[in-house]
Amino acid sequence: MGLELRIKMRILIKLLLLAATLLFLVNQKAKAQDEFDALLESGAEDAEKYLGKYIEPVFKGVGIGLTNGWYNTAKPHKLFGFDITVTGNLAMVPDKDLVFRFANSDFERIRLESGATSADLPTVLGPKTTENIELVVVDENELPTGTTLSIEALSGLDLEEEVGHNFVPVPMAHLGVGLPKNTELKLRWAPTVNADDFEGTIFGFGIMHDIKQWIPSLEDSQFNLSGFVGYTKINASYDLTNSDFNKGTNDQVSEYRVRALTIQGLISKDLIAKKLFEFTVYGAVGFNDTSSELEMLGTYELDESVDTLVDPIGLSFSSAGLRGTAGLRMKLLAFLTIHTDYTLQEYNTLTAGVGINIR
Repeated sequence: MGLELRIKMRILIKLLLLAATLLFLVNQKAKAQDEFDALLESGAEDAEKYLGKYIEPVFKGVGIGLTNGWYNTAKPHKLFGFDITVTGNLAMVPDKDLVFRFANSDFERIRLESGATSADLPTVLGPKTTENIELVVVDENELPTGTTLSIEALSGLDLEEEVGHNFVPVPMAHLGVGLPKNTELKLRWAPTVNADDFEGTIFGFGIMHDIKQWIPSLEDSQFNLSGFVGYTKINASYDLTNSDFNKGTNDQVSEYRVRALTIQGLISKDLIAKKLFEFTVYGAVGFNDTSSELEMLGTYELDESVDTLVDPIGLSFSSAGLRGTAGLRMKLLAFLTIHTDYTLQEYNTLTAGVGINIR
């Protein structure tokens, strides 16, 4: 395989590791690297296109998962009241995203070995596959060499078989603080994580505001009604300057970014409200808008026989749509909350959490 293709192979694998960690791909990482290595022999453009289709559910699932876990009631805290809540969100990947439609016509040098013009191939969360693809091998200038190579198509994790469901896990924690005018500020934040060549940060904020106070006819009603806006961003990067393909420019980095915005109307009602025990039902309707990017940035002076690469790799994914949530919360001992809810959206999401809540 040509030098430039080997370089891009290393880049793609480096970038994939972050997403792979989210889905516990460690068990098949070595096998996947061999397959990606062979895949790139057909050219970086085709390999990048295939990789984008293969890993898309991971990035969509993370973005959608981040729009959940913000609340367990529509009642904002009183002034300076607060809660610290930890949630786990499981974004369920629908059947349509367990596979993608592979068509020979979408690729220059990759085709189905069976002779068919198209077939459903698994994404990273999809089933195993016995399908083979045929690659037209190219040289360092991405010109066909006349050689073809047969490899297995990339298989999925097949979580349906392993654990019974296909999902992307997204854990999260937040702090909620009561402000004047029946308003609550929610913060998601984690200090910068530095581990070897990896660096990552998480930041998010949300605002819940009581709508009922502005509608005189509802002020004495026995339910809570609020509007909510929440935004979360994750920035992560791998420093590539210590890699063996750095030729001295020292600006090489791979970056992963996700942005998740949700706008919702919330309603809740306390069915049982005693001194040491409270039982609440809550629901919401709204809209999500998420985006994710996976990039390799910098200038790469590879070799005299290969052109300089500048910002050579870029993949992007997005999701937007309506959502509806229904949930239950128990409050025990006047401060401990346990809640669970289920959201209907592009990737239906199950959320469960526990928190310390001081009204």
